[in-house]
Amino acid sequence: MLTDEVNRLHHLMPVVEEHVSSASEREAHEAIFAAVATGNAAEAEARMREHLIEANDAMLKGFFDAGPR
Repeated sequence: MLTDEVNRLHHLMPVVEEHVSSASEREAHEAIFAAVATGNAAEAEARMREHLIEANDAMLKGFFDAGPR
């Protein structure tokens, strides 16, 4: 399940956990939900794209920061 993979990812890369539990992450989810709830497809798409870019950046940071030095 997706939840299992997310939990595994958090364990392997603590920086991702910091991102996921951040206020900006909650705000991003709230903005996506609000746009969907009001039927504003363009806004929902824009907020989701922003969210995916931020999540991608956090994961890349986790991969690069987690490697051996």
